[in-house]
Amino acid sequence: MSVVLAVAWFCSGGCVAYQIRDELRVTNSKLDKVSAQLAQVDASLAETNQKLDRSNRSLSVVEGSMDPIRVSLRRIDDEMAGFREMLDKLDRYLPVNLKADTPQPVKQAPTTETTPQTPQK
Repeated sequence: MSVVLAVAWFCSGGCVAYQIRDELRVTNSKLDKVSAQLAQVDASLAETNQKLDRSNRSLSVVEGSMDPIRVSLRRIDDEMAGFREMLDKLDRYLPVNLKADTPQPVKQAPTTETTPQTPQK
């Protein structure tokens, strides 16, 4: 009787071990699939990062090229403000109205910026 019980216990233990082995194989298979998907995502993110880096470099070049334009526009604003003041002075002495029908712009402090010079190649 004890021999039968020992054989039954030994066989039943083997079945659990086989089930665990089979479950581990299924789990490893799923992990392989997940690993392959993560590799694809990683490659996609690397490509996206490269595109973002190119975009950032392009934006910095555009921003740098806008500096002279910004300074020039500010100088034009300063000149137009001076022209408007001159028209106001002239309007007091002339019989005709020289003022435009547009509202006066907001006052700004004159700029002291200089246009950035690009190096000659």
